[in-house]
Amino acid sequence: IASALVPIGTFLIISTWQNIEANWPLVYLIGAAPLISIGLNLSKKKMLTLGLTNLALISLLVFHTNVPLRLKKDRFLRETHGYQLLAANLSDNSNDPIYADSYQLTSLLRYYQPSNLKIDQMPFLSRSSELTRRPTFTEGFQQSQQDGFRLISEKQFPPAYLGYYLYKMTEYRDCLDGPLEINNVYAQKIYTPHCTHIAHRWFLFEYRPILKKTYFFPGQ
Repeated sequence: IASALVPIGTFLIISTWQNIEANWPLVYLIGAAPLISIGLNLSKKKMLTLGLTNLALISLLVFHTNVPLRLKKDRFLRETHGYQLLAANLSDNSNDPIYADSYQLTSLLRYYQPSNLKIDQMPFLSRSSELTRRPTFTEGFQQSQQDGFRLISEKQFPPAYLGYYLYKMTEYRDCLDGPLEINNVYAQKIYTPHCTHIAHRWFLFEYRPILKKTYFFPGQ
């Protein structure tokens, strides 16, 4: 009873002032599952039926992530589709430091390219995480950006950074019926994308430092 109620109660209280992700209190199932099973007093036949039903639903979800449907809003696709192709493409690009605008995007890209893609979460664009709080990251963050950096984001409008200008912008369209479509975005160029059934639109912003000449006068 304690293992079921304490997690739910704790996050219920926290939810009064902070947004809660659905998976945070998930540990309550360790206690809730046996409690519910005792209360239902299911026969072996019913338990087998429910178990096979659950297996069928999970199999359907796995099938769906590999054979996507053309839905306007599909959370399963948003959390699974296209990241492997994006990670491979980013690992082949320039050696500039690269950041993602969220913990989730950083983690997925690291998962698919653990060795070839050195990516970190850009702080202050979304909620903090263990990626931005670790000392090794905060100590080397400013040093790594001296010659420019890249930012991958699902937001179309690039954030402004003091001392840097937007050098280049690239759009990646995660096509449900084709390969990853890559478009270089320029102010003077209008393009017609071929990919219309998409799961994601990612934007890669490349920043360069603004070079300023400093003049020193005698006595100053």
